Amino acid sequence: MQEKKIELDKSHFISALDACGLLSNLEVGKELHEQIFKSGLLSDTAVGNALMCMYGRCRALNDACAVFENMHHRDVVSWNAMINIFANLGHSTDAFSCFSEMQAYRVLPNKLTFLALLSACTTANALLEGKTFHRKIVELGCDREDLLVNALIRMYGQCGAVEDALAVFDHLRNPPVSAWNFLIGAYCNGCNGKGALNVFRRMQNSGREPNKITFLHVLKACAMTGVQDYGKTVHELIKECGWGYDVVVGGALINMYSKFRDLEAAKEVFENMEEQNVVSWTAMIDAYANHGYHKEAVRLLESMKQSNCEPNQITLASVLGSCVSPVALEDAISVHSYIIELGLESDTFVGNTLVGTYGRCQAIDHAYQAFHRIGEHDVVSWTALMSAYLRCHKHEEVLQLFQYIQKDVQPNRVTFICAVKSCTYMRDLAKGKEVHAKIMESSYNSDIILKQSLIDMYHSCGAYEELYSLTS
Repeated sequence: MQEKKIELDKSHFISALDACGLLSNLEVGKELHEQIFKSGLLSDTAVGNALMCMYGRCRALNDACAVFENMHHRDVVSWNAMINIFANLGHSTDAFSCFSEMQAYRVLPNKLTFLALLSACTTANALLEGKTFHRKIVELGCDREDLLVNALIRMYGQCGAVEDALAVFDHLRNPPVSAWNFLIGAYCNGCNGKGALNVFRRMQNSGREPNKITFLHVLKACAMTGVQDYGKTVHELIKECGWGYDVVVGGALINMYSKFRDLEAAKEVFENMEEQNVVSWTAMIDAYANHGYHKEAVRLLESMKQSNCEPNQITLASVLGSCVSPVALEDAISVHSYIIELGLESDTFVGNTLVGTYGRCQAIDHAYQAFHRIGEHDVVSWTALMSAYLRCHKHEEVLQLFQYIQKDVQPNRVTFICAVKSCTYMRDLAKGKEVHAKIMESSYNSDIILKQSLIDMYHSCGAYEELYSLTS
């Protein structure tokens, strides 16, 4: 643009920034920012809003905040954009603080403000804020609008307040399919499959036609509750509605039949799909892997390869997860070779899974080599290697690793369990006390599973005074 000396006006800049945001092209977005500065348009509110949104879409939070803070005039769009950016990037507390500041400046919120705020309420910790926003929506007179009703139902579901979600829903005279879907989804999110299915039956009785999203939630609910006959009835209904061969619905059907332990039905769904993508292949592989059919899982991975469908990290983890004993070592090595071919050996998630797999196969040398080929180690990497050593009864190595990682990572529950178990097997009371002290300094100091492991360790070491202290 600069080489051709094209003069851009306000509307051109806004359109260009919007395109950069959609493409997540931060580099070009920053070049535009510089041109806007030189053109003297940086003080324009609409241009500032567009800049902020571009940075938000590019996940450049600090840049978005800088634009917001330096704006000469902020309108409701500016505040909404900033709240939305915080919400989208997982900074819920900042979103709420931004709204408080907005109120302090006496800027009146609108529907979009509350849509952004409700999207920031994603856990039970945010329920109080969610209820506050609900009251304000009622005060604004927008509590019957589909978008906000759906957002409220979704918010209450994510916060674990399904009864509140139901209360919002029950105020609707003729709920749209989206509201039904959000309510069914709320029950599913709360692991209440029975409640989800009751809502679905109520939806059917109301005469409202389910859509693809409805069926995805309902299949999840069937899998949760284990109602095999009803699951098959829903499958027939899906066929009648024309979704029987859909690849996404097919993946959900495979998962449901896998939960029912009906692998033949899962296989039939897989083979009858109109197309098979990485999600459907992974679902079928996972079904075999979860039920101990590691040969079938490995064979299916080979078929996937032959069909020119490239697996992702989840696919590979599913196959490796089926290799759970030394008899599966040859297959694990075969999958490892394919991982190298795909260039994923250094991927942290895949590498961690490989280390864990070799540990279960009691192939400690392979586990060690896989560990050292991981590009970036995290606590799971170190814990997987410790677990591999533990399975091979190399307890000195487990404790050496535990000591070594203290500098770089924060141990998790499994890390501590590995260390305590090695102390138990070695009857090493001194080391056991050291590990116990580390546990007490951590956030796992009241963990029940760790407490039981410590009890076993002190009992094994004959340290009855410490045992009494721990159990009293």
